[in-house]
Amino acid sequence: MREPIYYKLQRFESLPVLFSIKNGLISIIPVLLIGSFSLAIQNLPIPGYTDIINSVPFISDILSIIHRCTFGFLSVYATISIAISCADNLSKTAIKSEQNYGAIISTLACFFILIGAGSAVSTGNTDAITRMVSFLGVTGMFSAIICGAACPLIFIRLYERMGINIHSFGDSGDSDFKASIASLAPALITILIFTVLNRIVSALFDVSCFHDLYTQLLTNSFTNMAEFLNRHGLSFLTGLIFVLVSSVLWFFGIHGSNVLESAMQDVFRHGNLPILNRTLIEQFVLMGGCGTAICLLISLMIFSKRNCNRKLGRIAAFPMIFNINEIMVFGLPVIYNLYLLIPFILTPLFSYTLAYTAIYFGMVPEVTNTVNWTVPVIAGGYIATGSPAGSVLQLVIITAGIFIYRPFIYMYDKAKDREASENINALVGIMKESEKSVVPVKLTELRSVHGRTANTLVNELHEAIKNHEIKLYYQGQFLKDGSCTGAEALMRWNHPKFGLMYPPLLIKLAEETDVIVELEKQILTMAIEDMEDIYSKTGKVLEIGVNVLPVTLTNPEYMRILEEYALSHSEVKNVTLCLELTEQTALLLSAKTEELFNRIRSMGYRLAIDDFSMGHTSITYLKDNNFDTVKLDGEIVKGCMSNPRCRDIISSIISLSKNLNFNVIAEYVETEQMRDLLEELGCHEYQGWLYAKAVPKNEFIRMLNSAGMKDKEL
Repeated sequence: MREPIYYKLQRFESLPVLFSIKNGLISIIPVLLIGSFSLAIQNLPIPGYTDIINSVPFISDILSIIHRCTFGFLSVYATISIAISCADNLSKTAIKSEQNYGAIISTLACFFILIGAGSAVSTGNTDAITRMVSFLGVTGMFSAIICGAACPLIFIRLYERMGINIHSFGDSGDSDFKASIASLAPALITILIFTVLNRIVSALFDVSCFHDLYTQLLTNSFTNMAEFLNRHGLSFLTGLIFVLVSSVLWFFGIHGSNVLESAMQDVFRHGNLPILNRTLIEQFVLMGGCGTAICLLISLMIFSKRNCNRKLGRIAAFPMIFNINEIMVFGLPVIYNLYLLIPFILTPLFSYTLAYTAIYFGMVPEVTNTVNWTVPVIAGGYIATGSPAGSVLQLVIITAGIFIYRPFIYMYDKAKDREASENINALVGIMKESEKSVVPVKLTELRSVHGRTANTLVNELHEAIKNHEIKLYYQGQFLKDGSCTGAEALMRWNHPKFGLMYPPLLIKLAEETDVIVELEKQILTMAIEDMEDIYSKTGKVLEIGVNVLPVTLTNPEYMRILEEYALSHSEVKNVTLCLELTEQTALLLSAKTEELFNRIRSMGYRLAIDDFSMGHTSITYLKDNNFDTVKLDGEIVKGCMSNPRCRDIISSIISLSKNLNFNVIAEYVETEQMRDLLEELGCHEYQGWLYAKAVPKNEFIRMLNSAGMKDKEL
């Protein structure tokens, strides 16, 4: 059976080098935003606006400086950003982050070598320096991508192979100096490699630098081809090939329009080209920028189901109205995105063909007026042709382009959802492995795609909390005969794409960020509301357990919720709220723990310690009578059937409970044999699938109202 194409695309998209490039490009979005908005504000196509801006030198100068210092050095920022991403992904744990600085500095040096900075400065030629400076902007992006991807790889492999170990020259504070010295040899070799390659290219092809090689090669090839086509009266093909080549170049990070600009201007100037001119290309093909990006923007906003894509679209919309599309191209990113390759090339080709045909057959007047490239669509079409038909033609092209992009947007969304689902499963595996090995891990600080997935989930969880998408399920706690004595409130989040999420993963991610306090405050509020509803509809005397972490328990706002409920709902005495802390997190409580516990219990709440396994600190808490209930560690409960030591631990805890007057609940009780053994050991209260799974509140209420419930019926 042939492998589906989307799996092949997904494998290509997940290549580490492509991931690093895309991650690096995404990281420069702040610079793109600042530069795009400054350029758009400076060039608003409003009659008299430019004169007003220029009449106020202070404003004009600020906007110009911001634009020059953002877009004017965009390739430099991209080089650094991609190098950082590559270095992070390539480095082994043995290599410290400060040693990656050597890879980043080397990469930046190699970029300046490839764009001919050394030669231009050494000759002092003003024209050469001016050309080199222009390469620092969008024009040099391809060289930036090559250096950003290749140099860190070379540097880090050299560093690993050379096994450099620089001994301390003084006290322990010279680690940064040692790391710099250790990076010296790999950096030198990396820079030498690029210097030699650049000199070889210059000598063989008679160009000043590597950057000039591919720009001149592309320019000369297109010029020769265009002259041939024009001599044979094939001006339509000249424009079509220009659109095709510039779109393909953009896809690979080469500013196609700029690279072919001089060649196309020469063709326009000297060729006999009825219909075809630069304004036609700008106003009917490059609407919103390369790839007829305004069609991509609208299609993304209408058809994409991914929040991040729609957010990017909203951010990119304003500058794209004025045909500034770098935010979309580098932020999505479109570069090296195989899912969008076909529409990114096909839409401009279709736009050009339709515009040329409409003008050729007289349906739309010829483009005779020059239009500023920042003029928005509709207005631009009218000005270019002097007729409303030009605006109508733009609308027709945009509408068709939207639907050209649509199936590929769907495919891209599905691919990203599949990838995200796999990454979420991988995060769960990493977390479980960490728990098993007792080696702590911070998921939100992981390198590569796992860290990005973790942070994306955190952002989505934060939105879910704000939109009240978090729900509570209730798992009952039972005596042997099936009588329900209480329940534990368990968080559930039904992700719109991935379904019910693994709760421990969400708690872990929330715990690593500021989200945990907001999450547990919302859980507490929902549990309090549900408690009243459960009691009013069942009349059952229950204890409802709510999990909480120490950082939340010490939060003033959380305590305020507890106090307000205790004061305003003191009449609800038959449903008791129990705050549950795990044994591990209980260790994090401060010296004021005793005072905190006494305050909580004085309000009428109970305290439970979860996952109890005879930890020294936990026993101290029990000795001090801080906890009313102990919930046995799940691993001990599961192991009691086969491991005598687990049974001994449970017996010891039961004995302690009788002497220290606390209740014991066994979780993960899944079979009658396990329950009967726990009964023999002295544990008489159970929580697990033998009696009930966690269910929504209304289903839990129906279960409580079922008369004469026994374990088999549940």
